[in-house]
Amino acid sequence: MSVIIRKAVLRDTSVLAELSVQARVFHNGLSCGYFADPDPRAEELFFKQAVAAEDKIILAAEKNGRVAGFLQASLKSLPYLRRPSVCLVETVCVDQACRRKGIGKALMTDLRRRCDQNGVHEIRLGVFTANTAGLAFYQSLGFTVQEQKMQLFL
Repeated sequence: MSVIIRKAVLRDTSVLAELSVQARVFHNGLSCGYFADPDPRAEELFFKQAVAAEDKIILAAEKNGRVAGFLQASLKSLPYLRRPSVCLVETVCVDQACRRKGIGKALMTDLRRRCDQNGVHEIRLGVFTANTAGLAFYQSLGFTVQEQKMQLFL
């Protein structure tokens, strides 16, 4: 059965929160505990607000009648750029049991279509350096490394 990509709705928020917890645990492993411990209730509250927000794009990937992944992004206008309309991808998450089956690619392809239709000039995202599979995935979609972020913990 194929993957259906659609805008996430309120009834999806508990599943989105569960998947987000998976992503948080994964990212914490890559970042040596940078993120707070996952809080499923806080995650669900976040998604309840995000699915209704005008500047958010929350896409759900449905496979076999259940949400198997999501993409969370924000639309920004950055007036200091020549092409100011930018989409910032914040999270792409696919259920561990459903990875490597084209769901992440379907989510990103749908986001690109939506951006094209709405005059967005650029899609940006961040990937942890240790996430080599993520880097390869985004590069396979045509993304290129443009900058490196640095941090100093105080």
